[in-house]
Amino acid sequence: MVRGSKNDANSLITESPAEVRKIEDQIIKYIKYMINNQKLAHATIELQLYAIFHFYSINRVNLNRNYISKFKPVKRRIHKDLAYSHEQILHLLNSTTDLRQRVIILLLASTGMRIGALPNMTVGALSKISVENESRRLH
Repeated sequence: MVRGSKNDANSLITESPAEVRKIEDQIIKYIKYMINNQKLAHATIELQLYAIFHFYSINRVNLNRNYISKFKPVKRRIHKDLAYSHEQILHLLNSTTDLRQRVIILLLASTGMRIGALPNMTVGALSKISVENESRRLH
């Protein structure tokens, strides 16, 4: 690769304010391309921009990140976290006869704990309660 050629990474490095503005304009065009043509999500565009910003910061080229960030898409949730409905929990319970799996399903559904906490749980962490006492407290 010949230094100064179009394919040389060093040709992207500049200190001229006019050249820096051209770079910023190219990045903005790239953001618009990722939004309109590639239909990329916010997080993917963030990752691409991080790589570009990192390259220029390592090479001491100061880009106006605040200005460029104005062209990024609005962050929106793609996945919606919802609680399982009673019907879904009942369907899970009816789909298994294994007592251990049923206990896991009921434990997770009734406590709201994360599934990652299950492997660390021990019998000593549980306390025995009387259902009769609980029903009296509720009334």
